[in-house]
Amino acid sequence: MIVCLLSGQPKQLFSILSDTVLSPGDHPAPMNPDKIDEILAFHTAQKEAIHARLADFRRIWAEGTDRDLFAELAFCILTPQSRARTCWPAIERLRSCLLYVGPVAELQDIL
Repeated sequence: MIVCLLSGQPKQLFSILSDTVLSPGDHPAPMNPDKIDEILAFHTAQKEAIHARLADFRRIWAEGTDRDLFAELAFCILTPQSRARTCWPAIERLRSCLLYVGPVAELQDIL
């Protein structure tokens, strides 16, 4: 979604999602235009933060170690199950040693 918003194609996002993610019989009611405006306003307000975070990802990919990349991957795996603000501190606690070689039982205790 962010890629579509950053590429200047925000309104096409909804068309893309409905055409590729949902099957023909699953189309929801049309998006409320006010909601689209709310999403666009949010994006405008957060645009600098979004670009800064994307720059962080590029830097980690270009300059980071395998452990840095693995920590980002672990964060991405954890966030659907919890909140990002909760997951990153857990990853930071685990990075000291357990994230890379810790036994499953010890990892579960921290998570």
